[in-house]
Amino acid sequence: MSDEHAKKLEDYRASKRDYRNVLLKGLYEQQTAFDKGILTLASGALALSLLFIERVCPGPNKRMVCLLVAAWAGFAVSILATLVSFLTANKGHECQIKNLEAEAEGSERAKCLSKWTSRLNLASIVLFILGVVV
Repeated sequence: MSDEHAKKLEDYRASKRDYRNVLLKGLYEQQTAFDKGILTLASGALALSLLFIERVCPGPNKRMVCLLVAAWAGFAVSILATLVSFLTANKGHECQIKNLEAEAEGSERAKCLSKWTSRLNLASIVLFILGVVV
């Protein structure tokens, strides 16, 4: 392999690494915005529904109370799932940083934490939607 060809190959690999880093940064920013959005929406919806029951409809019927409790549970668990996903994401990042520092392949623990973070994020959006629909 000629020096020129080796240089082009290295430039290509460096370009791919740079592009991957840009994509990872975008993914991180998008995930942060998603988590903040779900947390804000669920908290706001919970607060508004509490205000509604207190001020607008102080004596609701049994059916309305059941629906409100279901909605509150959906919002509360959505908030909880989002908060727990922050923790699992942080632990996953810590594991990956340790692996990089040791120049090791991604650990099973980091992969497991990543899966749980994804599941918790999915649960938070599903529960939020259920809270809104109910």
